[in-house]
Amino acid sequence: MASANKGAGFYDDLLKNNSPDADFVGHVKEIQRTIKAAGDPPSAGTLQVRAIGGTLNFALDSIVGQGDGVDKKGVGFFNGNELKDHAQGGTYKLWMHPLNAKLELYNADGNLVDTYIGKGSEFDLDTTPTTPWEGDWQ
Repeated sequence: MASANKGAGFYDDLLKNNSPDADFVGHVKEIQRTIKAAGDPPSAGTLQVRAIGGTLNFALDSIVGQGDGVDKKGVGFFNGNELKDHAQGGTYKLWMHPLNAKLELYNADGNLVDTYIGKGSEFDLDTTPTTPWEGDWQ
């Protein structure tokens, strides 16, 4: 499952593994500067997303999620509504576009238990209206 590390440190592994890719490193550092300017660690309602090596991870409030990142390498940072407290995990659907994100959390029975909507930015993680990122959360 995704790292519990939050704040600018959430993206540190991306910098270590991608130092030759100047464009990507620039996007990661830009998001880290945004986080630090807003207050590190981030406040409630802050969605952090990263994808590398075939895995997509996110951290939001007290939950983390992981799914198939295909061959994507990207980052995202969004501010939105705070999630309710959840005692169990399940599956998720995550839609991202350049300036906004929507995350739906489902329990083990497949029932929608929470929805997050945020504004921010992402690099190379955008989805289509019918094809979200999917995986598990806890």
